[in-house]
Amino acid sequence: MKYLLAIFFVFVFVNFCVGQQLGTKAENTLKQARFIDLYKMERDTHDCLDSKDPPIIANNKVDSCFHKVKALSVADINTLREILLNKNSYQRPRFEDCFASEFGVVIFNEKHVITGFITFSLGCNNMDMSDANKMLTITNKAKRRLRKIIH
Repeated sequence: MKYLLAIFFVFVFVNFCVGQQLGTKAENTLKQARFIDLYKMERDTHDCLDSKDPPIIANNKVDSCFHKVKALSVADINTLREILLNKNSYQRPRFEDCFASEFGVVIFNEKHVITGFITFSLGCNNMDMSDANKMLTITNKAKRRLRKIIH
């Protein structure tokens, strides 16, 4: 019994320190995405100035603090999937309290129905996905690849 508990705690520790992952529901949302729109957080209005981390989607609509930049190309969608579905794109959290929304993506199915969203705080290397139920920390390599899509 002691050995089973020891193995369990080692597994949990290793998973916490190294292996962050999206989770099955979030992975399925990304895999089934047909259209993805990129949004930038704008803090130039009074309502958005002090908003540190508004959700990009509220009541099935994009929050007024986010403004559409572009619809991602098929190539960009595939690259985004490749980055976010790769377990090596994640690292142990560095700054858990660090999150100021900079960009977000809204994910749609083939009928243009919103199926999920992701908000990025690239300055902190953190992201929050609607179906992941946790904040995830991306590696610097993943962040560099994401910046190529964003800019």
